[in-house]
Amino acid sequence: MEIFHHFYNDIMVVDIAPGDGDFVEEDLDEFIKEIKSLNNGKAKKVALNMKNKKFLNSSGLGEMIKVKDILLDDGMELILIALAPRIESLIDMVGLNNFFTIVSTEKDI
Repeated sequence: MEIFHHFYNDIMVVDIAPGDGDFVEEDLDEFIKEIKSLNNGKAKKVALNMKNKKFLNSSGLGEMIKVKDILLDDGMELILIALAPRIESLIDMVGLNNFFTIVSTEKDI
């Protein structure tokens, strides 16, 4: 699995690929394992750049919650960057806007 990422200051930024309604097209557990491996303890914050993701269904939202919970268990904070209006609306509608840290651009981290 190839995950496109870079480090911005002390934050690991992962680019989320476009797709249907799921959060990631790959196996979610494998995706999380790969993020942890690429990070290798370097960053205490992981930011998911969502600029290419225009839609997310309820299953995808559940996957994002799982990612946040697993990273949090490992002492890492999750940040979401550049949410599409539809995704931000979904997060707000289900009352998770205080659960996730959401920023507009990488520079806002």
